[in-house]
Amino acid sequence: MAGVAVFVDSRGGNTRRVADAIAEELGVAVGDSTEPVPGDTRLLFLGSGTYVSAPGAGMMKFIAAGSLAGRNVALFGT
Repeated sequence: MAGVAVFVDSRGGNTRRVADAIAEELGVAVGDSTEPVPGDTRLLFLGSGTYVSAPGAGMMKFIAAGSLAGRNVALFGT
């Protein structure tokens, strides 16, 4: 599906399995939180495990990088 991306930061694999299921339904590949968001992305799914009551450090860094402007974002976590 054009304009849609799924990105994940997963340590143990649970969040990755959720990301894989979402991506499969949408017909897209899962990106890692260390990769840049494609320029045409309008809907961005972001997933992370919860570590000490917060998203993983990789996802926090990804969000802080500011690549979310002008995009709709759906969050999911495990």
